[in-house]
Amino acid sequence: MPNSSMMDADNGLYTIILQDRKFTLTQSQVEFDSPNYFSKRFLGESHGSQTRHIKLNRDPDLFKIILNHLCGYTVLPLSAKQIPENMSSATVLSNLRSDAVFYQLNGLVRACQEFASSQAIQQRRMYMAFVSAPLLPSHTHKEAVILQARNDCHAATITSEALSGALFDFLGRSKSNSAMTFDEIRMLAVVEEVVRSKLGTEYPYKWQLVGWDVSYSPDQQKWMVVIVVRNILPVVV
Repeated sequence: MPNSSMMDADNGLYTIILQDRKFTLTQSQVEFDSPNYFSKRFLGESHGSQTRHIKLNRDPDLFKIILNHLCGYTVLPLSAKQIPENMSSATVLSNLRSDAVFYQLNGLVRACQEFASSQAIQQRRMYMAFVSAPLLPSHTHKEAVILQARNDCHAATITSEALSGALFDFLGRSKSNSAMTFDEIRMLAVVEEVVRSKLGTEYPYKWQLVGWDVSYSPDQQKWMVVIVVRNILPVVV
């Protein structure tokens, strides 16, 4: 019976064994993002350095991602299915970069670095919350309450982690893909009027409206207004 390595050679394929799992590369995959470890081993100028079979002790799950890269696909961000059960997404990215360095895939190394930088930018984005002092119920319409809060809002710079607090539960509720009603558009216009009064020309070019809430406390018999905006300018890493 023919040896599988010999059959791969006859088909113009190159074999890689990672922890007893077999992978095959075509010549176009070997040449992609080259010069690299594979092109040097499989297509080296010295005939004596060439081989069609490599056995390595590297992670086979990560290599499936690398195979996609060698096909010319964009591999980042990773899908949930690509993240092994024993790794976090951050660990996968770090280990993928380590393998990219080992395999000398400079294009993938750059992609990992750029993606990590973009993630750092997202984590460092600054949020600002405008929180009103408790407002007496001199108005019953929310639009009027929001406009009243324009002169009584205090700004606080917060992190994305702080948005998970109970005060900002409304952010999850306010996300909707449905069409806005006339009343909702009118409310948005009033909220944006308050935001512009606080941020001036920086809104909406520097800041993006994330969400808002107008709530009445029967116990205190007072209104509370909370408006959250996000800095959308790039952060230098």
